Amino acid sequence: MWPWKSPPKPAEVPERWEDRLLRVEKTQEGIASSFKKIQLEWEDTYNRILKAVGRLNARDRTERQREERPADNGGEQTLDEINAAIRRGAPPSAFRRP
Repeated sequence: MWPWKSPPKPAEVPERWEDRLLRVEKTQEGIASSFKKIQLEWEDTYNRILKAVGRLNARDRTERQREERPADNGGEQTLDEINAAIRRGAPPSAFRRP
């Protein structure tokens, strides 16, 4: 009655379709594998960036704490204290002449 054929049954699938399906599945597996590799690489890169930013923040926190700590005028200043004084614009006592 209708001009079209019914869909083929699994036993009736031509061999060329089966080959094509196998190639498509192999391509899909390759794409999935490549995507997973890229995803792992980006996670690793993101973790490295987080660690570096964390180290920079920790270094900045310690420098700020050193700058806020009052300098002991009686003793010798450390290099970090001298640098902090230079950043503040105050001449460090290590460079003052007696």
